[in-house]
Amino acid sequence: IKIKKFPDPRPFDFKGAVGNFKINSYTDRDSTKINEGFTFTIKIEGTGNLNLFTIPETKFNKNLEVFEPVEKFEKDIFRDLLTGTKIWEFILIPRESGSINLPSIQFSFFDPNKKSWRRIKTSSKTIVVENSDMDQNFGTGFTKEEIKLIGEDIRFFKNGSNLSLGGSIIQQNIFPIT
Repeated sequence: IKIKKFPDPRPFDFKGAVGNFKINSYTDRDSTKINEGFTFTIKIEGTGNLNLFTIPETKFNKNLEVFEPVEKFEKDIFRDLLTGTKIWEFILIPRESGSINLPSIQFSFFDPNKKSWRRIKTSSKTIVVENSDMDQNFGTGFTKEEIKLIGEDIRFFKNGSNLSLGGSIIQQNIFPIT
């Protein structure tokens, strides 16, 4: 096996992808309302080292609350080469009405068949955000950090457990204090 170095200069947005790929992005709807989440999906398909790279950091509009993406990898088992699809799904929650532009996603990779760098990108997309029919209670919802902490803070109680302090049982049943 002879290993060759990548040609210089490397593209600034190169994250280790080698192969031949297509990129697409889309949303699960064309319009939404304030505080109603929607899904923005980035999908890369092709042949190459799909499970060994990530996309460049994505910058979203400041009026969107953005959650960490869910990453999926689906291998096409009917081919000899590593062919498949890599998907990133972002949950986005608009906090103001108006038109919000979702960014174009740019992605560079090395194509070993052509022995050259290639750059592909998606089109930008606009989502129309309407006012909500419900009363707005700004500041009363959970932030991203609070939602993450809820998942870490939940502790389960064991009913019917025996606790002891110095050999004597303290309480037969354990219940949370409210």
